[in-house]
Amino acid sequence: MSRVSTIVEVLYGRSSKYEIVRITDDGIFSFGSADFYVMRDGRQVAGRYSNLGDALDWAERQGASTRR
Repeated sequence: MSRVSTIVEVLYGRSSKYEIVRITDDGIFSFGSADFYVMRDGRQVAGRYSNLGDALDWAERQGASTRR
């Protein structure tokens, strides 16, 4: 069983960088399921979301946006 981590979106707050990370578990019984986590300045601050939209909503509520 292997877990693959991929940054799928980068957002910026006033003084922080937010990354939305997709972690895919490609084990035999997981059927390629993916979970999304929010990282702020390299540390996990929110997550296990089942879809990207929920993770993005959380980061945006914290003041993050796609513009620098």
